[in-house]
This record gives sequence, C-alpha cells and structure tokens, in this order.
Amino acid sequence: MHFTNWVSLVFLVFAILLFYSYQTPLFFSSKNMAQESPKSIYDFTVKDIRGNDVSLSEHSGKVLLIVNVASKCGFTQSNYKELNVLYEKYKNQGFEILAFPCNQFAGQEPGSNEEIQEVACTMFKAEFPIFDKMPSSGISQNF
Repeated sequence: MHFTNWVSLVFLVFAILLFYSYQTPLFFSSKNMAQESPKSIYDFTVKDIRGNDVSLSEHSGKVLLIVNVASKCGFTQSNYKELNVLYEKYKNQGFEILAFPCNQFAGQEPGSNEEIQEVACTMFKAEFPIFDKMPSSGISQNF
C-alpha cells in the first residue's frame, strides 16, 4: 500500500471516530463535565438585588431581554423610560426584562444594592426584576 493510501485510511478512521463520538459519548466527552456545565440560560441561578437566589428557570418559556444598567450613565433616564414602556407593553405576553447593574464601565454604578434599588425602583419606577451588581464581562463567580 502506498503512503498516500495509508494517510487517507488514517484520516478516514479518524473522521469516523470523530463522527461517532458526537453521536454517542465515546471517549471525547465526560459525564461529569456535562452535568456540571450549564446548557442554557435557564440552568443559572443568580442573586436578586436583595441577595436572594433566583433560578432563571423561573423565566423559562418567556422572551428575555437581559440588560446591564448603570445609575450614573448619561443615558440612564432615557434607558429606564424606554425599558419601562417596553415592559409595560409586553409583560403580559410572556416578555421579561432582567436588569443586571454593572460598575465596569467608567464606574457608572458605584452604589450599593440598596442604593441601586432606590434609583431603579423608586426614582425610575422599574417594575422588572433588578439583580445583584456583577461584572458584565470576563469570568465571574456569579455564573
């Protein structure tokens, strides 16, 4: 058998093994990894603004708009106004806004959770859920 035929045969065997490993767990996957890794957003549990655990599975079947918010941003007033209009219009049709405060962008959310809640819910009348302040990029302990 020629060298090129051997290379082709090895490539074919590798391709078949790779194909079957995706069809049935062979040696490329681990049951432990599959059990530990979230498969969808609904597998995450986060903290609300009061520090309570909230499973995002509570929102399963809804259309979610996940936003990060900041009280000191130049667009805060208009953003909350538009989010409130959107939420009021579609909340009874399976729509939910999940707001996550973040201080990563120019320190525009420096307050404590209590201060953030005061701004979002009292000043801007947000009725949608506000969650614990967290980073919006990079690896986080929250997820």
